[in-house]
Amino acid sequence: MKKNKTIFLTGGAEYVGSVLVKKLLQNNYKVIVLDTFWFAPTSIFDDYPNKKLLTIYKGDMRNYTLISDIFKNNNIDVVINLAAVSNDPCSELNPIITREINLDATINLIDTAKKWGVKRFITASSSSVYGVKKESEVKEDMKLEPITLYAKYKAEIEKYLKEKNDNNFTTVAIRSATVFGPSPRMRLDLTVNMLTAQAAETKK
Repeated sequence: MKKNKTIFLTGGAEYVGSVLVKKLLQNNYKVIVLDTFWFAPTSIFDDYPNKKLLTIYKGDMRNYTLISDIFKNNNIDVVINLAAVSNDPCSELNPIITREINLDATINLIDTAKKWGVKRFITASSSSVYGVKKESEVKEDMKLEPITLYAKYKAEIEKYLKEKNDNNFTTVAIRSATVFGPSPRMRLDLTVNMLTAQAAETKK
């Protein structure tokens, strides 16, 4: 009998992660979540399906011992890295913490995953790595010209991750634009969500 794949999801209690965890559990994946739970309680997952397949670690990616122990104690097939100091304004508030999490700890996560034989590593990058383009259509093969600290570290992680790719370690970086929509850990600082909330409130 084929075993359920085990997916290690960093930032799993946040805006995107909390939605993804539910979808993975609905599809019978074993899910390991690492999150600081700064913005959501661990009870966010209480009504999720297949909770027996869910393992929760409350901790920080900068705790390299914890990261090593998670890989050591779990047979992980796939890593999905969503953990980061997210967006440009937050990243500029404390450049040191931003580097520690978005660059240094992410590099450690990649290296540790490869060391422990993880087959696939997916990281959340950003369309902001392109910078500001004159072209009306921005394509994947265009030069990366990040402007902000957040975007610069995303671009650096993409480069590092691509260098680690081989026949036994498949790597993927997803350059999403600004996300939107409902989530158990709702964010109303995102453009579409903010405008929708304002429309609902003001009827304009």
